[in-house]
Amino acid sequence: MFKILASVLALGFTEVAVADEQEVQKFENALAPTFQLKGRTQTFNMLERMHVHGVPAVSVAIIDDGKIAWSHAWGVSDTASGKQATEHTLFQAASISKPVSAFAVMQMVDKGELRLDTPINDYLKSWQLPENKLTEKTPVTLKHLLSHTAGTTVHGFPGYPLGAEYPSTKDVVAGAGTANTGAVIVDFEPGTNWRYSGGGYTVMQLALEDRAGVWFPEIVNKLTVKPAGMNESFFDFIVPENKKALLASGHLPNGEIVKDGYVVHPESAAASLWTTPNDIAAFSLEMMKAWNGVEGALITQKSAKEMLTHIKGGYGLGFSLEMEGDEIIGFKHGGSNVGFRAYMITLLEGKGAVVMTNSDNGMKIIEEILSAAANTYDWPIYQSEVKDWRPATKEEKVRFTGSYAFEFQGREIRFNVTTEGEGFLVESSGNLSPTQFFIEGHEKGETYLFAQMGMEFSFSKNEAGELVMKVWGNQAKRLPAQ
Repeated sequence: MFKILASVLALGFTEVAVADEQEVQKFENALAPTFQLKGRTQTFNMLERMHVHGVPAVSVAIIDDGKIAWSHAWGVSDTASGKQATEHTLFQAASISKPVSAFAVMQMVDKGELRLDTPINDYLKSWQLPENKLTEKTPVTLKHLLSHTAGTTVHGFPGYPLGAEYPSTKDVVAGAGTANTGAVIVDFEPGTNWRYSGGGYTVMQLALEDRAGVWFPEIVNKLTVKPAGMNESFFDFIVPENKKALLASGHLPNGEIVKDGYVVHPESAAASLWTTPNDIAAFSLEMMKAWNGVEGALITQKSAKEMLTHIKGGYGLGFSLEMEGDEIIGFKHGGSNVGFRAYMITLLEGKGAVVMTNSDNGMKIIEEILSAAANTYDWPIYQSEVKDWRPATKEEKVRFTGSYAFEFQGREIRFNVTTEGEGFLVESSGNLSPTQFFIEGHEKGETYLFAQMGMEFSFSKNEAGELVMKVWGNQAKRLPAQ
């Protein structure tokens, strides 16, 4: 069940080590919340938390001292069959596909086959990104697309049922044929702002397909996946016959299995990678080799530095960046497809983790696993923080209980606040399941609350004297009682 693949960066070779079963067992009992209650610190068992959160399978790879320390899986890959998950079980990486795709682009840049600053329409042959006054002023480039600064629309993709008539890449970006998302257009001047865009990555995908004359999965599998040592992974929305038995089935929030086990993503660059945490860790170490200028790395040190240079919105090229002030200390990315949640982070000092789950509920346990990794392996970030707190008073429970809402991109985000034990229970239409919050303190008319999973908000009065909930950078106004 245990596998170690120690990639020694300075020497540029791979060796196989013996797994420390005790280390894994210690880790699986070290899960912890982001915020600990002062006087009530606690740790959790992996299987117990999987049951609490409704997550059938968790697979983890830990990077320490510049190598993969261990990888292990818990639970079942499919609740109907009860098949045991192993470190070889394949999960949908979802948007973790994007940095792998960006890495392939940089390989082509290093070979002189692409330029980051060339207008993307120069590479597009079968379709053109619609021009307007914004793009006439500043043409969209690969650099814009890879950093989510192109102004392209279409945030993400819902996927397609297995066996459906899948759209071509051209139809996806044009919003035509059987595509279930709209056409990709540009609605702010490229380079002036940041907005996450899976649509932009699909424009990049089409440009590479037009340029190379082959399907995108063929490009990235050949350039990146196999050479990076991602030996069990594949970039393809058509699952090879010899991989089908290894696939995890995705699970919905209520525990039901996704129909046929998963949805299909022809938007390959954005979302189609099937992989294991061990393989993503191997990819991360390949990125580290390039960053450190190790001979034989798949991209140049210059390209690695460019990928990890902050552009806007906390992003470089492909990766989200872990930063302390202006200093970049690591690279990361999350993934969210129907029935799957995943996260990867690698610190430049040689520590990191990759966590993959087969449930829409996965992020809650991922946060606890990251805290366990940080606490166990002495990361400079993500370690549990012990917070001062106090029980809510009866007056506070009466005053704060109710419903609050703010408008976001044309829709109402509502929060319902009720009492729960010594604090409050908060749930939201903005993808927050019922979560307990505790009062941290009160200062200058503002009451601060936190949840152990890491979220914070406060109650205060606005200029009109109305009680508001300050959350996610917005002021949610209290709604009239029903």
